[in-house]
Amino acid sequence: MNEVSLRAHLNELEAKGMNTRGVLRKLLQQYCRENNLPAALEILDKCKKEGVFLSAGMKAAIFDLHVKLGELEAAELALVDLNKSFPNFTLDEFKVIDFATLMVYKNRINPAFDLISEQSKNR
Repeated sequence: MNEVSLRAHLNELEAKGMNTRGVLRKLLQQYCRENNLPAALEILDKCKKEGVFLSAGMKAAIFDLHVKLGELEAAELALVDLNKSFPNFTLDEFKVIDFATLMVYKNRINPAFDLISEQSKNR
């Protein structure tokens, strides 16, 4: 389904008072793939207002979006939230490497090496 179809389906589910979590998750994934931060944050806000459970994957997608957009501080906050909510969740290697790369670009070299070292112990 494309964004228009997903939005229409979301409106239909909301009008009927049905569970919207699956559609919200798909919209969030699509917006993250498209690097559309405002739309992704809108979906996150909607999830919070409606009390929709945010899975580790949903939180990891937001973290990754911040990394892709070069928003180090926001990425760090998203990672803290992810680790707090899901302490046993393991980010995939690509997300870790991308995050460490962003840290290096932002002149945070030692923390980047610490991150890689810490993650390698967990794998």
